[in-house]
Amino acid sequence: IYGSGSPTALHPFETDKGITTRDRSDIQACDILLVNAIGITVTSVGTAIELGWADAFRKPIVMVLPKKEQPTHPFNHGMVREITGYTVENLDEGLYICQVILQRGQ
Repeated sequence: IYGSGSPTALHPFETDKGITTRDRSDIQACDILLVNAIGITVTSVGTAIELGWADAFRKPIVMVLPKKEQPTHPFNHGMVREITGYTVENLDEGLYICQVILQRGQ
C-alpha cells in the first residue's frame, strides 16, 4: 500500500490498475494512435490492448511496420491488420499520415 512506509510500496499510478487506467484514458483522449512497431520481436500485450481500445473508441490507427518485417512480425495478425487504417514503412511516413489526418479532421 502506498504510504505504508514499505520501500517496495508503489504509487497508485505505478500499479497495474493505475497504468491500465492511465493508458485507457490516454487512448480515449487522443486523436490518433501512432504505433512504432519497428523491431518488435515479441507480442506486447499492452500494445495489443491499446490497439483494441483505439478501434473501440474509433481512433485512426497508423502502424509503422516495414514490409521486410511483416512476415514474422507479432502484429502481422488478421485482426490487427483489419483495424489498422494505415501501415507505413518508416516513422517519417507515419508522422506525415498523422499530420494529414489531423489537418483534415478525420
